[in-house]
Amino acid sequence: DGANARDAIDYRGTQVTPVKDQGPYGTCWSFGFVETVEGLGARQGRALTNVSNQEVIDCCPTCRGSAQDASFGFVVVGDERPRGRLATEASYPYRGDPGRCRRVTAPRRLAPAR
Repeated sequence: DGANARDAIDYRGTQVTPVKDQGPYGTCWSFGFVETVEGLGARQGRALTNVSNQEVIDCCPTCRGSAQDASFGFVVVGDERPRGRLATEASYPYRGDPGRCRRVTAPRRLAPAR
C-alpha cells in the first residue's frame, strides 16, 4: 500500500553529511565507509558529525581498496585509538595520500554498533 508513501525524502543535514571531494586520490573506499558510519550514527540518534577519512586511510592499510567489512573491523579492534571511535574530520583532516598513522587525542565519535 503506497497510499501514504512520500514522493521524496531529503536526508541532507539529518542523516548524511555534505558531499566531499576525494580529489585525484584512489580513496573512494574510505568515503563509502565513512559516509556509512556517519549515517548509521545519525540513524541511531547521535549527532551528525563528519568523521575522518584520513584516519582510516593512514591507520588501516589492509582496508585500502577493500570492502567495508575490513574497515568496520578496523573500527571495532581499535589498535591505535579508543575502540569503536573515529577522529572527527576537524581533528584529523583529509590529505588524500596515505601517511603515517598518528595518535589523535582530539574529539572522536562513536561508530555505530549495529
